Amino acid sequence: MKSLLFHGHKLKEAREGNNKDRKSYTMADLEELSGVKASTQSDIETGKNKNPRPATVEALCAALGKDPIFFYYDGDNLMDLFPQEIPVEVRDFIFDTSNIDYLLLAMKIKKMGITPEAADNLLLAFGKALSLQKGTP
Repeated sequence: MKSLLFHGHKLKEAREGNNKDRKSYTMADLEELSGVKASTQSDIETGKNKNPRPATVEALCAALGKDPIFFYYDGDNLMDLFPQEIPVEVRDFIFDTSNIDYLLLAMKIKKMGITPEAADNLLLAFGKALSLQKGTP
């Protein structure tokens, strides 16, 4: 996979429109909200600073309500970052933040060395035990 580069024009895009609280921010507004100096913002937007510090990116993201990947990915659809072999429903699941607990659980299962088949069998047995407990076959 190609490495992701910070796209300064996306900062300008986020600053000038589609924000939660108002239609656009000036650099001075964003400096007040994020603590990132207007001169630093300008350097990022014009491409003079192509590798802003992580703390700077975090502050800008928090102020603009954006995820960092927004600034590093220049395509139209973030799901394009995933290999095409991954089914669309899996990509949709991953992008649904309400599923984070399930993704973390899957990571724990993998880290413990439990195979997907064993985890599936365990879940099926657990489901069956629950239904028997409730009196449904």
